[in-house]
Amino acid sequence: MGRSAGVALCCFVLLFSSLALAQTAASPGEPVVPAEPVVAVPAPPVVLTPSVAPAPAPTPPPGITALTTKNGFKLSFDGYLTAGFTTSTAGRFFFIPTKDDNESVRDPNVGRNDGFGIDDARINLRASYKERLYARIGLDASVVRYTDANSPSGEVTVGVKNAYLSFKFHNLATLWAGRFKPPFDMESLTPVFEQYFVRRALESRGVVRNEGIGNDLHGFDQGYQVGMMLSGSQALSRRQSLEYALAVTNGSKATMSLNDNDLPAVYARMSLTTGKEENGDEEGPATQNNKKTEGLYSVLGIGGFYNRVSSGNAPDKISDDVGAASFDATVNWRMFHFRGHRWMFRFRGQVIYQLTDRDIGNVKEHALGGHAQLSVNIIPMWDDLFLSYRYAYYDPRFRRTGGTGTSEDFARVMHHTVGLRYAPSNWPIIMLLDYTRSLEEGGRSIPNDIVALAGQVLFR
Repeated sequence: MGRSAGVALCCFVLLFSSLALAQTAASPGEPVVPAEPVVAVPAPPVVLTPSVAPAPAPTPPPGITALTTKNGFKLSFDGYLTAGFTTSTAGRFFFIPTKDDNESVRDPNVGRNDGFGIDDARINLRASYKERLYARIGLDASVVRYTDANSPSGEVTVGVKNAYLSFKFHNLATLWAGRFKPPFDMESLTPVFEQYFVRRALESRGVVRNEGIGNDLHGFDQGYQVGMMLSGSQALSRRQSLEYALAVTNGSKATMSLNDNDLPAVYARMSLTTGKEENGDEEGPATQNNKKTEGLYSVLGIGGFYNRVSSGNAPDKISDDVGAASFDATVNWRMFHFRGHRWMFRFRGQVIYQLTDRDIGNVKEHALGGHAQLSVNIIPMWDDLFLSYRYAYYDPRFRRTGGTGTSEDFARVMHHTVGLRYAPSNWPIIMLLDYTRSLEEGGRSIPNDIVALAGQVLFR
């Protein structure tokens, strides 16, 4: 198999080289033959086509592949594809049967759906006009929808992710409108290709139905919503800036055509950034990037939201008041050690508290979650390979007044995750490998440790 792969690679290289030589056969020194008779008037400056240009065009910034430029209007596209494999310790582990004890057979839907999957298949279409007017439409061909309330496996379909426009009045004020991620939960605002683990942290992602008892255990991720947002940045010094984002949204799922009631949800985030930033792609308009920088780079952020969530139809509609607050921190530190060996340390963490005031029974539920992770390049002077550890904690109801519930409803979950991330600087690929030790409390306890691996290709 190795010899055939090498032959195929050589053929591809030869074919690519032939095409490149064919396109560049005309050298800059060859005369340009006019297509029409020469008119005896001053000739305009000669514009060289890309095939005879003496130097390549300037490289577009990351995340932008220009398709057309006319009268200040630019159209571009980019995207990424992530394919992966997961396996859990219950039932079979890497297709090898494991011993079923009393704990693992309690729920046949947990840990029994190992296999391959497409985590992301994103295409972004972007348009900008004179660096002030901007629009983005993002489609994903890996959206999962469940048709059965108890089935651990859903149907994969194509859906809209981002769909918004913005107008920049000033560095202090950019107005956004459309469908986007609201500025809350730093983990959910981190772009996919800036992550150091296959999956997002527990408190943001929650526990999906094939990973733990009790069907879905939703995290703090607010998903995509429709609304408006005002954001901006103010430089405090040469290396420090203060950034803010204030959003008003429907507060309901973006797949719904209207709000679920007559009150909007309000989101806010403010952060203090220290260090030199590099522009990264936005997962939503208010993005928390883990950017590569020289020296020390840090972000300290606070956020919060209020939303009235309604379900059912009048006159039996039920409305719950939900409020939350968060604190997050990101620190990237590139240091030089003994004999010039270079080490990069990257820390990121957050804590989120949420209070839900139920409409029925005067019930109040307090939720708490967060994570802390540390990544370090395990080979000095080489920033391509990182070893990471993450501790994540999520208790959906660490305190509750009024009402009743089962032991599964009140149980907390903890994840210990160790991962490897390889992202070669000369290839647009990222490879990830994780092992997660899952620890549940009380009635949610079940063997469900997970090994996940993923490969990602970026085109931008």
